[in-house]
Amino acid sequence: MCWAWAVLAAVVSACPAPAEVESRLRSHLGTADLRGTDVSVYVYDVTRGEELADIDADRLMIPASNMKLITTAAALSILGDDFRFSTRLELLEPREGEDRPTLVIVGDGDPAFGDPATLDTAGYTVDDLIGWWVQAVEDTGRTDFERILVDDRIFANGPDERVHPTWPRNQLHKRYCAQVMGLNFYNNVFQVTARPTRLGEDVELAVYPYGPFVRTELRVQTGRIDQWDIITSADSNHLVFRGQLRNRQTQYVAMHDPADIFGRLLQRELGRRGIHVGEVVRPETGELLPPGRLLHRVNTTLQAVLTRTNRDSMNLYAEALLKRSGYELTGSPGTYENGSAAVRRFLAGILEDPALAASVRVADGSGMSRDNRVTARALGELLAAMHAHDAYPAYLASLGRPGDGGTLDRRFQGADLAGEVYAKSGYINSVSSLSGYLVYPPTRAGGRPRTIAFSILCNGFGNGNARELDNGDMKQLQEALVALIDVDVAAAQP
Repeated sequence: MCWAWAVLAAVVSACPAPAEVESRLRSHLGTADLRGTDVSVYVYDVTRGEELADIDADRLMIPASNMKLITTAAALSILGDDFRFSTRLELLEPREGEDRPTLVIVGDGDPAFGDPATLDTAGYTVDDLIGWWVQAVEDTGRTDFERILVDDRIFANGPDERVHPTWPRNQLHKRYCAQVMGLNFYNNVFQVTARPTRLGEDVELAVYPYGPFVRTELRVQTGRIDQWDIITSADSNHLVFRGQLRNRQTQYVAMHDPADIFGRLLQRELGRRGIHVGEVVRPETGELLPPGRLLHRVNTTLQAVLTRTNRDSMNLYAEALLKRSGYELTGSPGTYENGSAAVRRFLAGILEDPALAASVRVADGSGMSRDNRVTARALGELLAAMHAHDAYPAYLASLGRPGDGGTLDRRFQGADLAGEVYAKSGYINSVSSLSGYLVYPPTRAGGRPRTIAFSILCNGFGNGNARELDNGDMKQLQEALVALIDVDVAAAQP
């Protein structure tokens, strides 16, 4: 299946009216090799308040990562675009019956805490972050502590909260299914780098973060092909490496209980500086901690989190935003339940049609769950409503753009579009999506940009035919449809 850009350039020989957009999209879909794929399309001219295309736009579809468009819009509205996550290190003086003080790590649900990419944008490293906290403890002049209390109770911590119950059980070790915690660290994954040695001999492995909290079992040898994987369980950090390796490679595997791991890393680094910490524990359920003396805090802007969520499609980030929104509205630990309720409440307030808002099924924040349902119309109208929202600049800036890194970096190559694409892609098995904006520069001095919202949802491809359709085919289809929208809209520009 192929839709060539050269063909698209010749589609329009005259300047069409915007009303022709739907007919051209329908014509293209009518001749495309879809093999039973369900395709839903909605296009709306935000600037002129005009619907341009409705192709099965009210059909409930699985959105995959287009769910993040809803989650981030809700977080912006609920938390505010000036919101900052704040992870704190505090000192508690000795309690009754104790001789030594306690260190407390207070999580805020920040998914970016210890994220190498986010730190790098500010010119820092993970070692810098840990170093700040070690130095802050050194500056107290204390060298002996009762414990480190890891207080990550801003989110509920049960097994059905760390990962969503409907995520594929055979993929929970993958980085895109990382556990979601009130205290996150290093994207909640281990980075594993494998290096070949001599043919037939064991490879060299480097695991970060590494310590007594992880146990490794090596069954990978240097071979003539690259075919190795990592097996782990849902409730431990016992990593089994098996297969063979020819070339140096890096993989990522989900951690179990990353909050505890960070606490133990801090304990170890303090020990290396001669500062003893007795144990690393969590507060008791319902335990009220007295106010502590702030030693250090790490803040992350909401904009940084939004960008990693939408541009880079980080599932952990989306789930943290969902639960933090739930906490913000209820004052109770963030859960999938109260986070989903917060998103539904947001939708009811921002979409004009109550039935449209009520039709959206919110299971998780990232779109990893196949229980999410949304229509192309709902996504398109959400995008239109966000265009009128005070936080629109932050929302737009979080979206991916072709050639700008992230999941859209290599999309629309060779396309000569008049409008700029700001969008979010999505993919899980048999589901592919692309929704966002086409933005056109003003046609006159002092004018405002023309903005088109679009949503394209594809479900049910790859159905066992001799040559199954795949996400690459869906991407080509989506890009061809966007190019057709662009051709018609650009031709109708005054």
